[in-house]
Amino acid sequence: MNPDEHDHGYCDPLTHRVLSAVFEVSNTLGAGFLEKVYERALLLELTLRGIRSAAQNSTRFCAATWSASCRILNAATAHSAGAQ
Repeated sequence: MNPDEHDHGYCDPLTHRVLSAVFEVSNTLGAGFLEKVYERALLLELTLRGIRSAAQNSTRFCAATWSASCRILNAATAHSAGAQ
């Protein structure tokens, strides 16, 4: 099944394009390579599809902000789990 041929209705167009690139790389290379091979192949595939991307960049964050974000996420997750 080619992900480009179906409208799944659960993701935006960019997400759909990125996932299509991921599946293309996975289907083409198969299993057994080191992660770096898949990373480079995916970067190339994304570039060929006109999607700007970068290899694993470092990101700085403030520990206080991170802690607050985790509390908000945990609260939202707990609320969501209770609603189901």
